[in-house]
Amino acid sequence: DYSIYSALGNNGMCVDIDGSKGAMNAGDNVHLWSDSGARYNVFTLTWDEAAEAYIITAKHSGLVLDVAGGSTENGANIQQWGDNGTDAQRWVFQPASDGYYYIRCKGGQYMDAAGCVGGAVPSNDTNVYSWEFTGATNQMFSLHRVGSDTGSVLSEGNTWILIAVAIAA
Repeated sequence: DYSIYSALGNNGMCVDIDGSKGAMNAGDNVHLWSDSGARYNVFTLTWDEAAEAYIITAKHSGLVLDVAGGSTENGANIQQWGDNGTDAQRWVFQPASDGYYYIRCKGGQYMDAAGCVGGAVPSNDTNVYSWEFTGATNQMFSLHRVGSDTGSVLSEGNTWILIAVAIAA
């Protein structure tokens, strides 16, 4: 199980399912939130061999990260949804730098912290949406094992995930 942290500001902001409606419903929003140890920011990664990409599943709900409507337009929202096997729900981790990844939807767009261009520091409830590749810090994320304080997957030396990421890229 993993939490997905934004590279912005190094302030413990992670990808989180909006808990204001219980975080159990298809369509509940994905945003950034301070890591409080809540269950809404814990995900499992499952390799989909046919898609050559990962399925990112919210552990608490069993729903997967999804680009709303399968859109490939800039600003399309990312939400949780039931797994329907589409490219809008399959994710490729492309190495960036310093243990960070660009997380690309197989539909083509990248996970992006909305409005945080130029290194702006996100706040709780910063939306996560999809955007064309810019290479900016607001598109960089790291994976951290839940319950581990040793840092990202890269620094933990989990070679099995690195091999799968290399294949996916």
